[in-house]
Amino acid sequence: MVSSVSGLPGSAKGLLSVDAGVVTQGSVARFYVDGLKKAARGKADANSLFWSAYIYSSPQRLSGPDGAPYVMVKKASDGRYYFDAIVPAGLKVGSHTVSLVDGQGACPGWTPVTVAAGTRR
Repeated sequence: MVSSVSGLPGSAKGLLSVDAGVVTQGSVARFYVDGLKKAARGKADANSLFWSAYIYSSPQRLSGPDGAPYVMVKKASDGRYYFDAIVPAGLKVGSHTVSLVDGQGACPGWTPVTVAAGTRR
């Protein structure tokens, strides 16, 4: 994991995406991963690819939908690779960056996102 957005590799920008570029505080967001290497695709196809995801202003690890401290990259029925992650409820509304980090500490993708306010109950 890098300590700031400026440390993320430029070549990995946009290899992660989220619909409309917007996520909501306190909800689960689906991120799509483009350009997975062959070995990673094989593990994702077998539901055994567990990596870390972070959201920046300052790096904060994202949890999987079940609260696990990692995300699971899977293959959707349309052939796209994705992971689901919980967007922290207390995260500041506005511009952020989400990155994915593989088991060796490399960043295979990152994307800017806008965090929208969650609904209050």
